[in-house]
Amino acid sequence: GGNYENLVADQASVSTTVTDVQDTTTVTLTTTPSVAEGGTIIYTATVGAPVTGSPVIVSLANGQTITIPVGQSSGTATEAVTNDVYQGHAAVSNQIIAVSGGNYENLVANQVPVFTTVTDVQDTTTVSLTATPSVAEGGTIIYT
Repeated sequence: GGNYENLVADQASVSTTVTDVQDTTTVTLTTTPSVAEGGTIIYTATVGAPVTGSPVIVSLANGQTITIPVGQSSGTATEAVTNDVYQGHAAVSNQIIAVSGGNYENLVANQVPVFTTVTDVQDTTTVSLTATPSVAEGGTIIYT
């Protein structure tokens, strides 16, 4: 069809080269921006695409690890903040130091530190002073 007078197919072979470009997948860390003393900081590691193959293990500078399970794209870890009667506002920092696992061509960590401001909870400190109720002249008063 097509009104061609003499259509002939070229029988020469053709070669095509496919070059694989490694896709980079980045794991990032986020945190609770602010927490009161006695509260809990939540760290969340997120990967760009759901995990396949094996879980992704994220190692943090504070010694904790976050596991991102197969089929998920994030995981969490928590850190309890102590109530320090002597400490005012403070900043807690953390960052990713290593990542492994998953079935990614090139898994990398965004190692930018994250910060949580720990706000001071005003603590009431009570001081009691007691003394000997009475003492003879020249005696010793005992304070406790």
